[in-house]
Amino acid sequence: VYSQAFPGDFRKIKPDFCLGGSERETGLEWYPQRWSGEADGNREAAGGHRWEAVFGEIEPGQRIYGKTSLRGDGREIMIQTGAGGTGTCDRVRVWLDQTEILDSCQEQKTACAAAEGRHMVTVMVERSGRSEKGNYPSVEIYTEGGPVCCEMPERICGATGDWMYLGPFENSVPVFRPEELTLNRLYDTGNGGTYWRLDGKDNWVRPCLQNELFGRWNYPLGVTLYGLLQTGRHLGENGITQYAASHIAQCVQMQEYAMWDEAVYGYPQINNQLCTMSMLDDCGSFASAMLEAYSEIHEETAKTAVKAIAMRVADHMEHVQERQEDGAFYRICKDFFMENTMWADDLYMSTPFLIRYYQMTGDAVYLDDAAKQFILFKKYLFMEREQVMSHVYDFKYQTPTKMPWGRGNGWVLFSLSEVLAVLPEDHPKREELLAFFRQLSEGILKLQGGNGLWHQLLTHEDSYEETSCTAMFIYGFSRGIRYGWLPDEDRRYRKAVQKAWEGLSKYAIDRKGNVYGVCRGSQYSFTPDYYKYDLTSRDNDTHGIGIVLLAGIEAGKLE
Repeated sequence: VYSQAFPGDFRKIKPDFCLGGSERETGLEWYPQRWSGEADGNREAAGGHRWEAVFGEIEPGQRIYGKTSLRGDGREIMIQTGAGGTGTCDRVRVWLDQTEILDSCQEQKTACAAAEGRHMVTVMVERSGRSEKGNYPSVEIYTEGGPVCCEMPERICGATGDWMYLGPFENSVPVFRPEELTLNRLYDTGNGGTYWRLDGKDNWVRPCLQNELFGRWNYPLGVTLYGLLQTGRHLGENGITQYAASHIAQCVQMQEYAMWDEAVYGYPQINNQLCTMSMLDDCGSFASAMLEAYSEIHEETAKTAVKAIAMRVADHMEHVQERQEDGAFYRICKDFFMENTMWADDLYMSTPFLIRYYQMTGDAVYLDDAAKQFILFKKYLFMEREQVMSHVYDFKYQTPTKMPWGRGNGWVLFSLSEVLAVLPEDHPKREELLAFFRQLSEGILKLQGGNGLWHQLLTHEDSYEETSCTAMFIYGFSRGIRYGWLPDEDRRYRKAVQKAWEGLSKYAIDRKGNVYGVCRGSQYSFTPDYYKYDLTSRDNDTHGIGIVLLAGIEAGKLE
């Protein structure tokens, strides 16, 4: 609960108030203000709903919805509508679950059987031009034994009462079916957006997200979901693909709401990275998984949202994201630690999405941009002597950091394999990209560790063996062999894949599926000590789980 803002000495508030004291003793007004049945004895008689407390006066032709739930015991229940005042001519429609059981402009009673279990009751009131202002029809729900005890229809933390409300809607908006009235969307009233409300004035439901691993939009989970999608397909396990698809569907369905939430409350409570979208990390990885999952998403509202979000992400990459004069992506991030830098990571945060958006739209601009980025990033980050990539180029000092971070190189090889798999044979940059793939693969191959894993800093054998880069090198090498991009007459790459997978199986994955040795999310440095000692590994880190799954799939396909 929250008090009103007040002047004076806050110490006058009794310290035991939080242990059960009375609000009245504080002398303050407290929020949220909950409607009290003491103020109006009609609440129980009217089935517990309070249209006027929520909506006040609404205009003729507008519609409002109420929703509650009840538990049936096999007995017949009665639903009766009553007039709100003399001359009232409101239309009332009532659904039990998804079956309409009453539609009337008059006082009316209907009876229906309610099997044992929980049932949803949805009520729509459409205001008539002849209705008295401030008077709403009642909806009573009872059995022969008396009033039915209704319950809040959704699990909403902090909610009291037993009804949820939505509206008012203009008559130009089509009537919603009960199954359309969910928590997973924003509603267009015909005069702006709205969301669910509870009893009382300005008492709104506000979704928030506390689950770290489901329904959340961020780039590591984008990688994880891509791995889950491909794993489900490879194993024929529909439950895995549907888990990933439902995670993505929840994110995209709530995006319109999230933007509204930001406008109303000042900062979005969910999907905040997608709402604020200031860098490639915010959109590219998850949006790529989103497009990959499109065929597995079945809700039409989610499929529509996917297309709208993809268009917005594509516009950000092509017209908003910072670029050097030559067109290379980089990060301005003013007054932030990464100000004026280019990261090898950003090839993954951009190019897999660009090629999938090309596949969706047929617009070759996105494919050409994806191909061009590899040529440009190589110009800034490729270390000729070592034949691998530096993690970051710092434009403040006009120099690369010359730190060959394992996962940074993994992002490059992994993403380049994604682009080459889609790039037409006659594309003007194909041969240049194939040459880069072979050159980078050769440099990485030479640095494989004795246990089959690659090191956190590829050229530093005293840095720890790192799981995510090893998995991405397995993925890239396996695809290179299968697609014929890598010369493997002497089976060097095939042996490296086998040795690496054996190393992961022995050192990085236990029999319960836990994944160890994945480097956590990084900053950057010009010194190797940061990568060796500060940038430590974590168990079951989402930066690595999906990549390990993908590595297993590709190693299996190679076998």
